[in-house]
Amino acid sequence: MAATNQVKSMNWYGRELTTATEGMIADSTNSVIDSLSATAEIIPGHPVVLSAAGQVAPVTTDALAATVIGVAAHSHIQPTAIGVGISYESGDTVPVVTFGDVYVQLGAANTTAGVAAAVASDTENGAAVYRFVPYVSGSSTTFAVANATILDTGSAGDLVRLRIRK
Repeated sequence: MAATNQVKSMNWYGRELTTATEGMIADSTNSVIDSLSATAEIIPGHPVVLSAAGQVAPVTTDALAATVIGVAAHSHIQPTAIGVGISYESGDTVPVVTFGDVYVQLGAANTTAGVAAAVASDTENGAAVYRFVPYVSGSSTTFAVANATILDTGSAGDLVRLRIRK
């Protein structure tokens, strides 16, 4: 599932916007966005973790999946294009949403609004990536993200709002 733009109704300071993109802040309510240096390539809208050096890293293993601190936000200055899409390079400053609503692309699972969020491994262009999915109790392939809720109903690959409170 490559990064995608989708028509999503939203209101930003009274102005109706109709296009959402991965990692886009979903509304104009208060958010906490931390600026951290990237240890590796990070794609906007993907879950991230804090490294031992205090930098931000993409989720690359199941062990890291349980330690998600937030979502890489899309910034107005386009990050450098690497590989299959837009991403931040190692050493770039990455805006990380740790408290707020942000658009994310669902992994390989359908969801309903109001369910707890988890991350799970997915494949994109032959490479493993971790995406947000609905939490399934007792699953060995989805890893719960504490204080994260999926706010919209959607199918696999859809953009949905994720509320994160870290």
